[in-house]
This record gives sequence, C-alpha cells and structure tokens, in this order.
Amino acid sequence: MEQLATGEKIKVLRLRLGFSQEDLAEGAGLSLRSIQRIENGETVPRGDSLKRIATALHVDIAELTSSTEANAPDPVTLPKEDPKVSLILILSAFGYLLNPILAVIFPAVIWMLYKNTSRSVHDIGWKLIRIELVWCTIILLLYAYIFGNKFFHAGLPTPNNGKVGVLSIFAAYVVNFCIIAGILFSFLRENKTLQKA
Repeated sequence: MEQLATGEKIKVLRLRLGFSQEDLAEGAGLSLRSIQRIENGETVPRGDSLKRIATALHVDIAELTSSTEANAPDPVTLPKEDPKVSLILILSAFGYLLNPILAVIFPAVIWMLYKNTSRSVHDIGWKLIRIELVWCTIILLLYAYIFGNKFFHAGLPTPNNGKVGVLSIFAAYVVNFCIIAGILFSFLRENKTLQKA
C-alpha cells in the first residue's frame, strides 16, 4: 500500500478545512510558492515551517509526519473543474449595466461561494473583483466631479455643458464592457468544452 507523503497530507488537510493555498500560506506565515512546492513534493517542510503549517491546519506535527496509508478512511476527493461556474462568474460582472455596485456584488458573492471549488474560479473571481473595484472607484469619482459642482457648488473647473461628463461616464462603461468581454473571450478560447456543450 502506498504511503501519503507529507505534502499530500498537507493538501488533504487544507482541502478538508476549505482553505486555498493562499489561505494556508497566510495562516502559516510562509510564501505561496513554498506551500505550492511542499504540496507538489518538490520540497519537504522541516522544523519551523512544519510547525507553522501544523498550527495553521490545527493539527499536531505528528499527524503530518506519521506514516498514513493512502487508503485511510475519510479521504478528500478533489473537486472536478467545472468551467460553467467560471463562466457564470464572468457573466455576473456585467451586472454593472444595471447598477455600478452590482459589478462588485455579483462576482463577490459567486466567488465567495465557489472560490474553493477550482483554481480557475478563484483566479478569475479575484481578478474580476479587483477590476470592478477600480472601475467603481473611477465611476464614483466621475459622478462626484460632475454632480459635485452642480449640487454642492464645489468650484471645480468643468465645461459649461454636461456633454463631457456624460461622454466620460459612457467611455468608462464601454471600457469596462471591453475588459469583461476580453476576459470572457479568453476564457472561452481556453475552455473549448463549453463551446461544444
């Protein structure tokens, strides 16, 4: 019978707790690359690193270093990659067309629910949330600039007509649409299985 290596045990325990590699790295105070190399069997944790990982996983060091059989009860199976969740995540970012804040809320909710199901969901969700937060900040600043003068007499220099402000907001919407569409097309190109379904 095959024995589980320390890296495999760490991965199984991490998944059982629902941690991503980033969560474990942060909890253990190690770099993400170190966690990746340990789980892939490229390096074996020793001393302080092993103690930190055990503490972050809420187990004894002995549980990580003891020889456990691969056929031990309560195995954790890795979830199968489901590209449909990633697709829904990307499409949820178009919520900004209804209300700018929905561009952050929809992807954030889906990301929080499914971030541990696959690596692509985690990466795409994190990328979308960052992009949409920046976009919402730009839109908020544009609105504040345009309407701040109109309602609060802030004294900011603006053109006499509102066309420039409206065009600026429209341009921000178009740019955001192009960014999300680019992510969507890139994802669809990488996942040919969705196109066949």
